[in-house]
Amino acid sequence: MLTKTDAYLRSVQQLQKKVFRRGINYSLDRFITALAALGNPHHVCTKAIHIAGTNGKGSVAHYITNSLQYMGHTVMTYTSPHIYDYTERFSRNSAPISRGVFSELFDAVTAVDPDDCLSEFECLTAMAFQFAKRYPVDYAVIETGLGGRLDATNVLPHAVAIITDIDMDHTDILGDTLAKIAYEKAGIIKPGATVITHADQPTEVMAVLQSVARDRQATIHQAVWEKGDFHSRNQALVSTALRVMFPEREPVWEDVLANVISLFGRFTPMEYRGVPCWVDVGHNVSAAKAMLGMGLPISEWVVGMQRHKNYEAVFQFLVDNNQSVRLFEFNPGVAAPYMALPEHLRERVGEWRVATDTVVRNTLFFGSFHMMKALQKGFLLDA
Repeated sequence: MLTKTDAYLRSVQQLQKKVFRRGINYSLDRFITALAALGNPHHVCTKAIHIAGTNGKGSVAHYITNSLQYMGHTVMTYTSPHIYDYTERFSRNSAPISRGVFSELFDAVTAVDPDDCLSEFECLTAMAFQFAKRYPVDYAVIETGLGGRLDATNVLPHAVAIITDIDMDHTDILGDTLAKIAYEKAGIIKPGATVITHADQPTEVMAVLQSVARDRQATIHQAVWEKGDFHSRNQALVSTALRVMFPEREPVWEDVLANVISLFGRFTPMEYRGVPCWVDVGHNVSAAKAMLGMGLPISEWVVGMQRHKNYEAVFQFLVDNNQSVRLFEFNPGVAAPYMALPEHLRERVGEWRVATDTVVRNTLFFGSFHMMKALQKGFLLDA
């Protein structure tokens, strides 16, 4: 008999094979069939909060989960990706599920997928719904994986929709304009739903959101953010959502949110071999703009991004803004390689290696979740 650890590792190996074999499947047909075979576990998520957007989804999920717990509710949270362990994606009252439960959920889902048709994300999403069915909760906080309209999470029958900042990302799948991307994100808006988004979304984005909401008789509530860092921006969304969802409670949400510890990797202060620095899992130009907009004394950027991301645009933005930048190829074959940069960028961008290179005070490590694993191996320790 397999131990719980062995069973978990077997599950992870099978999930990773799905990634290498199939990649992303941007359709819902076969996923809906698999859910039906499971007894439609997503239907138990009668109080769901569905989060889409380009940046900030994970932080918003974290803040709203903790706020609901503060009110005494039991909350299941499903986010992606993970940094160290697949179990991080599933939590009940902020506690990740055990590896044993993970394997049990995985086995339940693969039992209704005998031909191994489900993608990695479809399998994980089905596991999240099955988790909510087996371990009942008051609220399910669900983060989309990619887009919204055809994302596997969008089988939820109804949900409060929170749409974070929208910018250019995954343009090969979601579209090459802000309006097209906004349309995909707006796909999570259900008929008659409550929608929360930023009041200062780009004009073309807000026009799409309002059009979709009007067609589906949904109501948009706009969060106003005046100043501060991106943490306070995400908190403004959550504060607005809570006021709309619980008008009778009206606690001081700002005080509640101020006491929630931010997620790791969201401009987290750390020490790299004794040198104070920051780490942030931003991976697009919009996130880089947010970092610069905070006005902090970033001395250098060490950027590690996956090769399928638009890393060239990020490096171009940083050098155009006179930032000192080095590229971190954290995993050959996965990370963007230095030699893939155009020559004009290589003249301005250096290389950084975890095994040999040091950092200066106030360096910002910026990029992929996968980069964090490589940094951990380089003795990245809590400050």
